[in-house]
Amino acid sequence: MFQLDAKQLEAIGFSYVLNNLILHSPYGAEKMKQLAPIRTREGVFVCLENIEKMLYLLAQRPLEMDVIMLQLMQLKNIRGCVEKCKVYTLTQVELFEIKQFLLAYEKLHLALGKLGEALTDIHFTPMGEALQILDADGLRLASFALDSPELRKIREEKSRAEAQQNTAARTAAVEQEVAEEGRILAVLSMALRVFVPDFLANMDAVGKLDFTLAKALSARETGAVKPQIFREGILVLENMYNPYVEEKIAHSGNLMTRVSVVFNRGTTVITGANMGGKSVALKTAVLNILLCQLGFYVFAEKMECPIFDDVYLLSEDMQDIGRGLSSFGAEMKKFAEISARLPNEKLFIAFDEFARGTNPTEGAAIVKAAAGFLAKTDSVSVITTHYDGVCSPVFSHYQVAGLSTPRGNSLCMDYRLLSVAHDAPPPQDALKICKMLGLEDVLMSLFGET
Repeated sequence: MFQLDAKQLEAIGFSYVLNNLILHSPYGAEKMKQLAPIRTREGVFVCLENIEKMLYLLAQRPLEMDVIMLQLMQLKNIRGCVEKCKVYTLTQVELFEIKQFLLAYEKLHLALGKLGEALTDIHFTPMGEALQILDADGLRLASFALDSPELRKIREEKSRAEAQQNTAARTAAVEQEVAEEGRILAVLSMALRVFVPDFLANMDAVGKLDFTLAKALSARETGAVKPQIFREGILVLENMYNPYVEEKIAHSGNLMTRVSVVFNRGTTVITGANMGGKSVALKTAVLNILLCQLGFYVFAEKMECPIFDDVYLLSEDMQDIGRGLSSFGAEMKKFAEISARLPNEKLFIAFDEFARGTNPTEGAAIVKAAAGFLAKTDSVSVITTHYDGVCSPVFSHYQVAGLSTPRGNSLCMDYRLLSVAHDAPPPQDALKICKMLGLEDVLMSLFGET
């Protein structure tokens, strides 16, 4: 997913978002598995507009939407049967499954027609002719049986043979019955074969519909909003939040601080003590960028976002065991990969505590040099660091607000990001954080704090 691996997707909360989507059909689940970043402004627009329409329908036509959700749940995965039908004869059970799909699809198509609110780029084709092949009497019954005048005649002969205990006659009738059933199966399969493209197109449309509905239900549940897509390389996030983090800290009775940032082209540096919330803010920004380019609503009061060619997150343990690289070595290797792409592509690059795998003096120098290099590009780069002296007038600089005035006998951490000058003094919160975490006075005295 862009340049994020499974561990990083878990860490930023993306896996949490997907796991909490409510999908009603196997085709919606297929669409989720096929999820890939959209790299055109127009493609993102279509997805966002469809979610907006779906939210309107959920609010204004709830009963009709309940019917649609019910019909989506009736659709079973018959993709294997349809693919088989391209070449082979289907079994009676497979034809039964196709009939069930067609019956449910007909009801879904009817319910969608009553809404009168078409979704962009999601088109449904009527399949009444295909259903007629398996429901010749038009009764729309769930049952399915093979039938023909010749088959009825053969079965009557078989019944008489059984009544007369005429084994030879019964054996002959059974052979004829099997042959006639095979002929009927072949005829029905061949008749359905012409509709295979319609089956596949409608399964795709059902998947898009179901997945769009799941996105809308998630947005309604979490308060997510429609992002605004701009061509310029400026990223604005007002009061962004992360439902994954919110749920985790809610168990301890706390609330997540909602953070606002503006990331311009070039480099933004975020400074602050460890445990100050820099990493959470960075990962929340990456999560929202990813969601935006996957056609989701985002977790913020407002978001303005350009379209990026790719997204990188260099975070936590980047150790490449397979190549014998340390965390620092893996970071440098990834940085070289990114550098090669910068002249021709617009990237979002997030560095979480970049170069922390080396000594502080060299680490600070590397961070400052990397930030200076990235500042000259058209990409958007964000570096969080606890190193001092890495900022420059050509960078944007945010600082974690840090520990605020004690409230009662306890210190209160303020996780907001404040825009500050490049030469703003670094926060001196490390020892205060130790005290906030409850270190004994005897240990604090060893650190020079009583």
